[in-house]
Amino acid sequence: MHNALHPFKALIKQHCGLLLEGIAEDRLHKALQTAARVENKRLEDLLPMLQQNEELIKDLVSQLTVNETYFFRENAQLELLTQHLLPRWLRLKGHHPPVNILSAGCSSGEEPYSLVIALEEAWGEQAADLFQVAGGDLDRQILRKAREGLYSPFSFRGVPEPLRLRYFESAGPHFQLKPPLRHRVTFHELNLLAAHCPAERQEYDVILFRNVSIYFDTDTRLKIQRKLAEMLKPDGFLIVGSSETLANDLGVFTLVEEQGHYYFVKGQALLPPSYTAPRPLGITSGTARKRAATKPPRATRARSAAPPPSPPPQGEKKAAPAPTPSARTDDIVQRLLNQESHLASQQLDQLLAAGHHVREARLLKAWLLGNRKQFADALALVEAQLRVEPWWLDALVLQGLLHKWQSQFDEAEKAFKKAVYIRPDCWPAHYYLAQVCHHGHKSALASRAYKAAQRCLQGQEGAPTGLEVLPLNLNRSDVVFLIEHQLARLAHTPTPGVQERE
Repeated sequence: MHNALHPFKALIKQHCGLLLEGIAEDRLHKALQTAARVENKRLEDLLPMLQQNEELIKDLVSQLTVNETYFFRENAQLELLTQHLLPRWLRLKGHHPPVNILSAGCSSGEEPYSLVIALEEAWGEQAADLFQVAGGDLDRQILRKAREGLYSPFSFRGVPEPLRLRYFESAGPHFQLKPPLRHRVTFHELNLLAAHCPAERQEYDVILFRNVSIYFDTDTRLKIQRKLAEMLKPDGFLIVGSSETLANDLGVFTLVEEQGHYYFVKGQALLPPSYTAPRPLGITSGTARKRAATKPPRATRARSAAPPPSPPPQGEKKAAPAPTPSARTDDIVQRLLNQESHLASQQLDQLLAAGHHVREARLLKAWLLGNRKQFADALALVEAQLRVEPWWLDALVLQGLLHKWQSQFDEAEKAFKKAVYIRPDCWPAHYYLAQVCHHGHKSALASRAYKAAQRCLQGQEGAPTGLEVLPLNLNRSDVVFLIEHQLARLAHTPTPGVQERE
């Protein structure tokens, strides 16, 4: 069946750039079956219809996009934008015309609405005059939901309760953004690979394109970068997801590091006064930088694929077997990597209820809870598992991350040190250990840990992690780049007078 999907996958990639592999192929198959029933056609008859009918292909794409998001996701980037980048724009340009901001790939609207709330918090009543915010997405169905501004409690896992109460009204079991703020965002269809873009959608000062490029290959990302450059005014900001930095450094924009975060700039006027090109030590030429950036983001999982099942004897027809628990665990991890956490949560609950793969299911459940900031419940699950398996690498790394996310750097340091003790080639553990030591102002320890991670990664395209199931979406090229940059900064950090604690 998957061979029969190839022409459909090629058509969708040509239309909007989406890569449909793995479980995304299953979504495509189900969507095509639904379309075939609606049109009363055979599957093979759908292809020419899709090729000739743009409305039909748009409806199909609406069933294929991943719309897992929540309010104030990667909030540190929004804080950088509201506290540093936008004030710089206003100082340079003045208050007129207003700053025009686009959330590209806005999904169900949480990102542009988060931005509107953040602007209201920073500028009060002036925000309505100073800023114009738009959201654009491929998915026409999800845009209808975005315009409603109606959300379940699941969308608020990154929102402090006082903030939700201030800006949202109860609507049964849901919450709806209050009309004055809801009406500040305009939504429209946006296909960044479309041949033409209306003129009114090419005049942006800031574009957020976060956690979207992971669904595109390098050639498609380059085309999209050029389109975004056309849509930005001569001086503008482009902000991508924090894990997508190097994969989007393709020579179209200038990469800038500020306040520990990365973003891109078009033009020179908006560069910070202290700007220096963040060129890594080991990748000095532009050609080498681009070569490192050509690998799409991928997870750092060490699990090998299971062999394909043997075909049934010739002439014998069998129903497709139910997926095994281990296959379901792999599927759950892939859903988490694809940010489909709601479906992953449902599958985890099914596994736990059935008593299958309990250790893995508990760990993945703790990962989900941690990402929802339910840290006490997440730590309880991890620590219960560590009482049974005190040397399980995945659990130790997750324990360290849960403490790190709460800025409990001493506790995080202990967990990561234990992890690298039992698995010295676990480069994510070395990398996270370096980060928490850096945050804890232990420069010498941070430098040693960064160098250890660097040694593990050096010259190895598939450097092992030792991790079984933890869904770390760390891009190797990004990590190499960040390590070299941080080592360069640490080299110029004065050694503290007091000896650092090991």
